[in-house]
Amino acid sequence: MTTTVRVSLLLRLRIWWNNHRANRKRGHRRRRRQALRVYARLRQIDGAGANARRLAYLRKVDPLAFEEMTLDAFERQGHRVLRNLRYTGDGGLDGRVMIRGVWHGIQCKRYGKNISWRHVTEFPHDLRRVGLERGIFVHTGRTPKGRLPPPGVQIISGQRLLELLLH
Repeated sequence: MTTTVRVSLLLRLRIWWNNHRANRKRGHRRRRRQALRVYARLRQIDGAGANARRLAYLRKVDPLAFEEMTLDAFERQGHRVLRNLRYTGDGGLDGRVMIRGVWHGIQCKRYGKNISWRHVTEFPHDLRRVGLERGIFVHTGRTPKGRLPPPGVQIISGQRLLELLLH
């Protein structure tokens, strides 16, 4: 068995074990079921102004269910996801996703209105603390025009958020 195959198998085992441990926790199971209900509801919203209504709905859901929904969306796209065993509350990463062979930290924020730019600028510190260089800041709020995220940080919101969650 080659080293690459061995590393790939170990990574898959680590992700499976992590998800198994997370799913054994009642709070995680409840939030994941809630995330599935939110996903189903989002898909039912249609007609004129559907995307605006979808975003308004997302701004009201449980923040932890929003985290689970976001991680589920990355999994549906075929990415490997490593969930936290505990919810971080405010601060810390909400999970990790491997995209094109590189781990990205995920930070999910369910805002009702404008985002706090301070959260975006502090995100790289959270990434470095766990040894990551790249991250994805996912939020339901409004991103200020003309602001560029810190190096290594990608922002997903608005239409891009809906595309991530619904496809």
